[in-house]
Amino acid sequence: MKKILLLFIIFTVLSLLGCSTDTATDTDTDKVSESASTPAVTLSADPASSTAGGTTTDTVTAGGTEPAPAPTVSLSAAPTSITAGNSATLSWTSSNADSVSIDNGIGTVDPSGSLSVTPSATTTYTITAAGPGGTATDTATVEVLPAADEPVITISAASESIPLGSSTELSWQSSNVDTVSIDNGIGTVTATDSRS
Repeated sequence: MKKILLLFIIFTVLSLLGCSTDTATDTDTDKVSESASTPAVTLSADPASSTAGGTTTDTVTAGGTEPAPAPTVSLSAAPTSITAGNSATLSWTSSNADSVSIDNGIGTVDPSGSLSVTPSATTTYTITAAGPGGTATDTATVEVLPAADEPVITISAASESIPLGSSTELSWQSSNVDTVSIDNGIGTVTATDSRS
């Protein structure tokens, strides 16, 4: 009887050892097979989800962050040429920017807008837009022309008083003018001349 009981115990232990070995072998084979079929994927076993049959759970995490869009900006001036002392208007638009600024003492501005400038000499303005996607710039030039000289004209009469029916001579000189005219029926005349 004792021999039979001993043989039963030995058989039971050997059976348990064989099952454990098969389970471990099956599990290892599954891991190798999964790794071989998905070379770029990391497999992880979750003990909590494993069953007596040696089932494993694999997790794949994939993804990334898209790059931020690059900012854009546009700057224009109207008019592009002015005479000294006059003004021009700068106008701009931008997108995908956290900050926008214009040089030549203007500084930070709204993403889109306009403002008046009165440069004393020809000036190129540079606008810069900055955001997570980088920076963008644009330029606009305002040309300043010398102010035109003021017109100058003088007129005189040879005689300040004359008898009724007599005549006198008018003389005039002018500069920095396009046209010259005299009233009382005389009309348009040359820049410098005389007439009785």
